[in-house]
Amino acid sequence: MKLSNGALAFAIATLLAAGQAGAQQASRLAPPPRQTAYAYDAYYAQDAGASPSDAPAAPAAAPAPAAAPAAPNGCEKNGCEENGCEKNGCAEEEEDDMCHLFECCWTKKAGILIGGWTTQSYTWNPGRPADRFNGPVTWTDRSNDYQLNQQYFYVDRPTNTDGEGWDIGGRGDILYGTDARFTTAAGLENGINRNGNSFYQTAFPQFYGEVAYNNLKVKMGHFYSPVGYFVVPTINNFFNSLPYTFQYGEPFTHMGMLATWTANEHWTIGSGFIRGWDNIGGFNPNLGYLGTLTWTGDANDSLAFVYIQDHEPDFNSGAVAPPPGGRVFTSRYLHTLVYSKQFNDNLTWVAQSDLGVQGAAFGPGTQTARWYGLNQYLFYKVNDSWTWGIGYEWFRDEDGFRVGGAVVPSAFNPNGRSNPGAGGFAGNFNQCTFGPQWRPNGSKNLLIRPNCRFDWYGGPSSNLVPGALPYDSGTRSQQFILGTDISLIY
Repeated sequence: MKLSNGALAFAIATLLAAGQAGAQQASRLAPPPRQTAYAYDAYYAQDAGASPSDAPAAPAAAPAPAAAPAAPNGCEKNGCEENGCEKNGCAEEEEDDMCHLFECCWTKKAGILIGGWTTQSYTWNPGRPADRFNGPVTWTDRSNDYQLNQQYFYVDRPTNTDGEGWDIGGRGDILYGTDARFTTAAGLENGINRNGNSFYQTAFPQFYGEVAYNNLKVKMGHFYSPVGYFVVPTINNFFNSLPYTFQYGEPFTHMGMLATWTANEHWTIGSGFIRGWDNIGGFNPNLGYLGTLTWTGDANDSLAFVYIQDHEPDFNSGAVAPPPGGRVFTSRYLHTLVYSKQFNDNLTWVAQSDLGVQGAAFGPGTQTARWYGLNQYLFYKVNDSWTWGIGYEWFRDEDGFRVGGAVVPSAFNPNGRSNPGAGGFAGNFNQCTFGPQWRPNGSKNLLIRPNCRFDWYGGPSSNLVPGALPYDSGTRSQQFILGTDISLIY
C-alpha cells in the first residue's frame, strides 16, 4: 500500500526514536508492550508474585510463569486434603496470599484457570457538562456518576509445551458493565443487547481454541487484538481511563487465526488472517492480514511491532443502517510500535506510536484519512503497595475520521454512546494522566487507582456539527477530570 512521504517519514522517525535497544524481558513495574499473542492474563502474574497490572499483556517474549511449582500429582500441599487430593507427593509451598475464588485441585490438574474481577469507578468533572459525558474520554465516560465498568469472568486453559511436544487449550471471556458497549463486535452481541440506549451491556470478547507444538502456537476463533499497549481487561492497564490511541485508533478484537512462533529468547514472530476490526459476522466479508514481531533483549528493554492490512467500511458505511447503494469497504493499514525500558528496580519507561491510513475514507473519490500519535508513560514503584505513574499522549485525527465518528468504536456498533453530540474533529488531541496504583498492604486481590486527567484539543470545530468542540457538551476545547476506581480480583 502506498503511504504519503510525510506518513512514511513519521513512521521511520518513530522507529528511530523508539529504538536504542538494549533489552530484557517484561518489566514488573508496569505492563510492558503488548507483544504478539493473546492478552497475558493477570492470573499468572498474581500466582508468581506480580500484580495484575504488572503482567505483560502477551507472553510472546518469554514463557508465562507457572501459577505455582507443581507437585508430581499436580497439587499443592495447602488445601490438598480438603480438595480431595492425596497428600502424598504434594509440594511444600509458601502461600502466595492471593485468594482465588474458583481455584480447586481438579482445575490445577487440568491446567485450567477460572477467575475474574469487579471494577467500579466514579469520575468527577468540575465543568458539569449538561449531557453528563466526559467528551470523547472513555471508559470512564460518564461525568459525576458511578459506573460498574467491568464484571469480568474467564475460563482459560493455556497451552504450554516447554518447547517440546503437543498441547491443546482455549479460552472464553464474558464482560458485563459500562465498558462492554465499547467492546462489542459486529454480528455478535447485537441480538443480546437489544436495548441500545442502555449503558450496561454484555460482550463476549474472546472465545478461541489453541494448538501448540514445540515453539509454535496457533489459535483460532475470536480473540483480543495484539496491537498497542492498553488492553480491554482493565486491571492490566495502569490507568483506568483510555488513551485516544486505543479507543479510536486501534481494533479491540478479531475473528480469525493467528500463528505465533518463538524463534529464540529474543525473537517472536506472528502471522495470521482476520475478518477485519471488531467483526465476527457477515458485516465485513473481507479477509485481512495480521502480522507481529517482538524483540526482547538483555538490557531490560523490548520492542514490539504489529501490522494490520485489510478493508474496512468508509465513514458513511459504519452506521447501523447501510447507506443507499450498500456499504463500501476501502483499504486500511495500521501499525503500532511499543518500546519498554526498565532503568532499575523502580523506574520504567514505555513509548508507543501508531500510524493508521484508510483510502477514500469518506466515500468514493474522497481523500485518504490518516491518524497517528505518540504515547509515553513513566512508572515509579515505591513499594509493593504503591506505584506512581504519569502518561502523556498526542493523537492526531488528521481528517476527523476517527474520534467520535460513526465508525467508532467499531463499525455497526449501536451501543457505544460516548460523546453523542459531535464527532469529526480534524485536529490534535492531547492528554496527561497522573496518579498511583494502590494495593493496600500489598494485596493482590484489591487494586485502587485514583488519578487526575487533563485533556485539550487543538484544531477546528467539528466538521459534522458546526461550531461543536469535543468537551463540555460541545462547548469547550479542554477538560479536567478527577476520578478513581476499585477492582476486586478473584
